[in-house]
Amino acid sequence: MSQKPREEDFDRFLVVEGYSDLRFYAELLESMGIVDEVYIHMGLSKIEARDFVTLWLTPEKLARATAIAVILDADSSPATTRQSMAGLLSGVSGAVLPPNGGWAKSPSGARVGFFVVPGGDTDEQGELETLAWRAWSSEARNAPKRDCVDTFLRCMRATGSDRADGDPVEVRTSASRRSQVAHCATSCPPPGAQRKRGSGERTPTGPG
Repeated sequence: MSQKPREEDFDRFLVVEGYSDLRFYAELLESMGIVDEVYIHMGLSKIEARDFVTLWLTPEKLARATAIAVILDADSSPATTRQSMAGLLSGVSGAVLPPNGGWAKSPSGARVGFFVVPGGDTDEQGELETLAWRAWSSEARNAPKRDCVDTFLRCMRATGSDRADGDPVEVRTSASRRSQVAHCATSCPPPGAQRKRGSGERTPTGPG
């Protein structure tokens, strides 16, 4: 088994909300051929991820970093999430971040950026799973699994026992989670499989 990655060996960083996000983006970075070049930090919630950035992104970190990115879920407040993150990152890094997401250069020379999923600079509500569900379910080869998910959700809503019984955002995200379970059954590594090198453990809130 390869050695656990150390933050000090990296100069490019990604901060995400939770473990499922960490695994998703590690797989994405691997598909791009750069998983060994990016260290991923995760919080356990949007608030924890924000708090972590506030305390972790010190002048020393900025001085040795070449790129720092944060990806957060829009949930039900995309505009508020973008405004909050733009202000936070601008304040701690000195970079003037675009209010709707994107990249800017800090005085130290590091590129600093953020992106809110699923819609970027739109008012679309949802989360990473919403984006993944849209991409996955749009492929013709996944139509049979998509139909299974839709049938399951209709059944659960009919019995009044599924949270997807109200808010359209909840419907979409509930469906997305279940679709990813179906997808994961054929594509995800088994429990205990080796971690992608660039994937960090959960980092406590605070400088580390």
